[in-house]
Amino acid sequence: MIPGYMLMGYIFMFTALFGSVLALIQRDLMKSVILIGLEGLAVAFLFQTLRAPDVGITQAILGAALLPGIFAITVYKTRREEE
Repeated sequence: MIPGYMLMGYIFMFTALFGSVLALIQRDLMKSVILIGLEGLAVAFLFQTLRAPDVGITQAILGAALLPGIFAITVYKTRREEE
């Protein structure tokens, strides 16, 4: 039987991988940005599960909040009207 912390690690790894692949195949850029944020959050939880809280907090701030926010602003500002 798999211990609980290993099972959580596998779940977070699968979530990060699945979110990354879904972000790559999205046609809508805002949906892709949201999926990138969810992937960053899954990686932050994975670091917490692996007992690296300093790296997990940094990943949560940068990978789940700051970078998706910057990407969302960029996508919003560069949107072009359909002709």
